[in-house]
Amino acid sequence: MSERRLVLALAGLAVVLALSGHLRRPPTATPPKIAPEHVEPWMADALPGVGPVRREAATIAIRERAWTQLPKASRALAHEVFSD
Repeated sequence: MSERRLVLALAGLAVVLALSGHLRRPPTATPPKIAPEHVEPWMADALPGVGPVRREAATIAIRERAWTQLPKASRALAHEVFSD
């Protein structure tokens, strides 16, 4: 009986290890980019350094592709996500 328990425990451990290795892999597909003219204020608000006060100005800056008008913390991410 203890041999069977050992086999089941090892099989369970193998399943857990296989699943953890599979779930750690990065996603294979990247999300599609959003055209700057389709940016909404809530999207700009999600960028680092942009909050309720800067939301509208950041939205306009992204739509005009004026990346330098965005806070430094969000420029690279905004350019990566909101490009044609």
